[in-house]
Amino acid sequence: MKGKVWMDGRMVDFEDAKVHVLAHGLHYGTGVFEGIRVYHTPKGRNIFRLRDHMVRFLNSAKVLQMDVPYSLDELCEACREVVRSAGPEGDYLRPLAFYGVHPEWKIGLNPSGLGTNVSIMCTHMGVYMGEDQVEQGAAIITSSWEKYSNRAAALNAKVCGHYVNSVIAKLEAIQRGCDEALLLNGNGSVAEGTGENVFMVKNGRLYTPPVSAGILEGITRDCVMSIA
Repeated sequence: MKGKVWMDGRMVDFEDAKVHVLAHGLHYGTGVFEGIRVYHTPKGRNIFRLRDHMVRFLNSAKVLQMDVPYSLDELCEACREVVRSAGPEGDYLRPLAFYGVHPEWKIGLNPSGLGTNVSIMCTHMGVYMGEDQVEQGAAIITSSWEKYSNRAAALNAKVCGHYVNSVIAKLEAIQRGCDEALLLNGNGSVAEGTGENVFMVKNGRLYTPPVSAGILEGITRDCVMSIA
């Protein structure tokens, strides 16, 4: 992959962007992230609502009581630097912050005293579900797995560990020959897809589950609702 990865304030080659096996975030999912689209236009690169994404990134870190040692402005500039290094193929930006390694190499749930590692990378994703799905539609199942409730997890935060729920639902869909899964909440109502908010248009009206249904308050969701 062309370009560099920003790791804890330094730009490093992709092959040198490594994490120790004792990192707390690797064991317990104690990390937060964002997924941000990058559009290449005749007027230059456009990072989709960068500042809004990075505000959510820092707010997610607060939920885990994680001290991110960089300001909002510093993180936004780091994102721009990474995108510039990636070239025209880079269309997906992934900021990530996670609890690191205990200074005495200890392992355990308590993250107190651990530092926070921050990385930002830009890669090529293309169309999320594939060109065929855009043209012909995606095959979707209703997952047998229930979406976490707001009482079980802080769903207002984009926490790495939350996505285990999505991963097993996605695997279920693939094993049944489909592309994607819808997750229902504990009330039996539609919550969201494995990695996206969902909408329905009926009789000229736009419908989407409320935040109280146990969904991430998506930034793209906000755009769609504003345009509608």
